[in-house]
Amino acid sequence: MRTLNIDFVNADKSDVILADTQELDRKLLETQRTLYNLEEEKKEIQKGSCIKCRKCSTISQIRNLGYRQIHYYVRPSGCTEGDYWAESAGEVICPNCKIVIRLYDIPKIMELKWLFKNIDKVYDHR
Repeated sequence: MRTLNIDFVNADKSDVILADTQELDRKLLETQRTLYNLEEEKKEIQKGSCIKCRKCSTISQIRNLGYRQIHYYVRPSGCTEGDYWAESAGEVICPNCKIVIRLYDIPKIMELKWLFKNIDKVYDHR
């Protein structure tokens, strides 16, 4: 366990003593900047993730593909629940053969969803 050396200073005339946290605040700000930069770097790396078409074997980076988020209608049930639109699996269209590639709600794919070139919301009115 690491011990922090904190200098105490008088805050005012009422005998309240506050810790001087300027150095820790500076380190915290520096760490937050580093974390932000690492998250941005991770996003750039993730944008290089690819999807392979099962029909024509074309490999496309997700940064170049549009994501279609399918929504389906849920009818009201009971006395208090209203109707609403729920998200279903997403899709991308192969740029080469134009086949629809369905992406199921796998947590890893859902994490990458925001890195596609664009997201189109499609409402299924069946």
